[in-house]
Amino acid sequence: MNIFKLFLVFPTIFLLSFLEGSDPPKNIVSMSTAGMEDQGSWSLDFHLQKNGGLLSSLMIGMTSNFNIGISYGIQSLIGNQRPKLSKHVPEVHIKYRLIEETSTFPAFVLGLNTQGYGDYIDTTDVYEENLLNSSQNNRYDFKAHGFYIVLSKNWYLFGNFGLHLGTSYNSWEGSKKDKIPNLIMGIDKDINKNFIFIADYNFGLNDKNNPTYGYSAKWPGFLNAGIRWSVSDNLKLDLCVNQIKSYQKFREMNREIKILYRQYF
Repeated sequence: MNIFKLFLVFPTIFLLSFLEGSDPPKNIVSMSTAGMEDQGSWSLDFHLQKNGGLLSSLMIGMTSNFNIGISYGIQSLIGNQRPKLSKHVPEVHIKYRLIEETSTFPAFVLGLNTQGYGDYIDTTDVYEENLLNSSQNNRYDFKAHGFYIVLSKNWYLFGNFGLHLGTSYNSWEGSKKDKIPNLIMGIDKDINKNFIFIADYNFGLNDKNNPTYGYSAKWPGFLNAGIRWSVSDNLKLDLCVNQIKSYQKFREMNREIKILYRQYF
């Protein structure tokens, strides 16, 4: 994708922005922000992934600063292949906001998210010798963030504009040399009261040998972007393009849909 075209996106979004903004998001394409579910609320997300996969996630607001959730993935649910659970036990997501956002300082969140994205490669299901000896077993295509810290700050610029910076550490996926801290960052920008532009960048410092890259591809990190449509107060729809690479055309990119539903007990 031409870098010049990416720079044209941001002025366009600002020009289209209405004066009425939306609430800051709890998550963007593939990373959590410092936003939290309200106390007594719950969210149910359905993530339609590549190869007919479905990832469902439930998050509950125990308090206004403490959320807990679980997620479950099914591979090849849609299509003509045999469906298979990504793992036989659910993944977990725990999130605690230590510091509230102020006009000067960002919000500060600690969390644990064991849910990765894409297919899960399990050595018990793989028989090829070259894969059994590979460091890419017992992992998702795109590793879970694991333990993470995120700082989020929001400004009013013709609607909400949010900046999110974080670091993460996953000690259970990948090879030993990949078990190092990683960096993540993201933004969200209101287009109007119904549409938000969202994007995040995973530096991939702990995943330079990601199996989704060919042998000739250089490590560029993982860039994700999309549009979030607020269909109603409780229902949102994400249309995303994930793992964007500069040499790809749009029809070759990984396009995914996420349905987000929020409700109170």
